[in-house]
Amino acid sequence: MELIIAKTSGFCEGVKEAYEKVDDYLDKHPGKTIYTQYELVHNPSVNEKLGKKGFKLINDVSVLEKGSVCVINAHGDPKTIKKAESLGLKIIDATCSKVKYSQMNAKTLSEEGYTIVFLGEPDHIEVKGVVDYVGKNIFVVKDLEEVKNLNLLKDQKIAFLSQTTQIPEKFYEIKKYFEENFQNLKIVDTICLATKERQDEAVNVAKQVDVMIVVGGYKSSNTKKLFEICKKITLTYHIESVEDLKNEWFECKEKAGLIAGASTPYWIIDEVVEKIKDL
Repeated sequence: MELIIAKTSGFCEGVKEAYEKVDDYLDKHPGKTIYTQYELVHNPSVNEKLGKKGFKLINDVSVLEKGSVCVINAHGDPKTIKKAESLGLKIIDATCSKVKYSQMNAKTLSEEGYTIVFLGEPDHIEVKGVVDYVGKNIFVVKDLEEVKNLNLLKDQKIAFLSQTTQIPEKFYEIKKYFEENFQNLKIVDTICLATKERQDEAVNVAKQVDVMIVVGGYKSSNTKKLFEICKKITLTYHIESVEDLKNEWFECKEKAGLIAGASTPYWIIDEVVEKIKDL
């Protein structure tokens, strides 16, 4: 059986920087415990590996003593940053630069009087962070139908942005609706380029194979999007680790494809690849 591995698999630049920033700090401060209110990225293996070095998940930074080290995860969390500053905590800000770009644009446009329409998953930490950062005049929508249900006024100042890991087609569909129906409009494409490239490659690989394996955390938004894309094209399975693979998935298959989400570490990908090759 031939295995085609997507070149874009694994850590995106933002996740890589976040992981290295925390990992380097722990290496330079052996025995020290640092704290986070949320997982660094949506991958249990990454958080477990850092946890063994002293990276600890807590419910609320308010319990920390002054001078403790607080890590802000890659998805961004402005509310926790503000709270940590008020408590006198040392902050390691691992927020992805693409997420910061989204936050800054949304806040600036809101301050200029625009109503922000933000495409994303309302319960995702990245989206919650943007909402917290903007503070007011922001609506989170999951699709075009929810946009239409907002009953926006035709002469209203509207700004349209997106969660960094959204499917581009969904963004462009809503963008077209806004352009056809509103004049006082600002559109900022905040979908990460790495996300677009990965989704394009997912389509390309899925078209070539009999079965597709998508590797990544079950809570990872970008990984779930890859799964949604691939399953429309070919038989697709989403796994979090090598233990999730099943032999029967590959029976009578000539070609298999593999792509991994942006928060999936190289060591997980390597394990999965070796297991598939053994089959």
